[in-house]
Amino acid sequence: MKKLIALGIGLYFAQPVFAQKKLVTYLKDGAETKNPAEADYRRVISETDQPGMFSVLEFYPDETPKTEGMVSRYEPNLIYEGLLKRYNKRGLPKSAVTYVHGVMLGTASMYHENGRLATVKVYGHQAPQPGMAGQSNVKLVHAFDSTGLQTVRDGSGNFKDGPEEGRYENGLKNGLWKGMQSGFHYEETYVNGQFKSGQVTLKNGKTQKYKSAEQPPGYEPGLPAFYQYMASRIKYPVEAQRAGITGRALVSFVVDTDGSLTDIRFRNRLGYGIEDEIRRVLSQAPSWEPGRLHGVPVRVSYNIQLRMSM
Repeated sequence: MKKLIALGIGLYFAQPVFAQKKLVTYLKDGAETKNPAEADYRRVISETDQPGMFSVLEFYPDETPKTEGMVSRYEPNLIYEGLLKRYNKRGLPKSAVTYVHGVMLGTASMYHENGRLATVKVYGHQAPQPGMAGQSNVKLVHAFDSTGLQTVRDGSGNFKDGPEEGRYENGLKNGLWKGMQSGFHYEETYVNGQFKSGQVTLKNGKTQKYKSAEQPPGYEPGLPAFYQYMASRIKYPVEAQRAGITGRALVSFVVDTDGSLTDIRFRNRLGYGIEDEIRRVLSQAPSWEPGRLHGVPVRVSYNIQLRMSM
């Protein structure tokens, strides 16, 4: 029998029809659990009067609100639409972000742990440009410290975010930025938001230069080659074949600092030995190029979607 393993990005699947007005799920570490007692939070998806739109509410175990907003899809992932509000465990605002088809677009407000406004950013339509730190289509409008003191007004001012500090002009990073992270410190130069150069000083005092503030992890031959590797190595479990089990496996793993794939988790379960087989193959996979932040390898979480069929 042949098996098909494919990247699920960009694919559309029929959503399950509501048998009732609400769909309630319990989640732990981002994956569904059948045991409400161990859940980190509860999600309630409800039909609305607006065709093709569903409300999504999430609650912490003590019933404190966690998330409220709207989605146009809820399988295999939530596709947010409009204003999405999140709250911390104290019930204080954490973020208020506008989405269009699951992509941040427009105003995004972030809050300090005490509920005070921290930053206001605006996300634009254009795609990020090479060499930009983070997303080049984002501009910082206002920033405040945890006491309410405004440090950036109308896109300009000195900004401090934990151990990192520098200056914004017209909503973009400009000039020299300095920061510390996990025992090393770095200096980066920006011109109108574009990364120009960076140098990190390691714990042993050695310095090294880097060409990008952030570099995502990657499989050196390319992602299509990685899926080909998975398809050639996975052996469809006999019990899954007998039961006629097919479907999507939503998998997450961490690309460690040495490039190995660790902390393999499943956001859903097909059962019948499928998860064990996927875990076996991922555990033996060739090393990836690790992600880097400020020139130093870091652990990065990575999500993939495997479509399993016989």
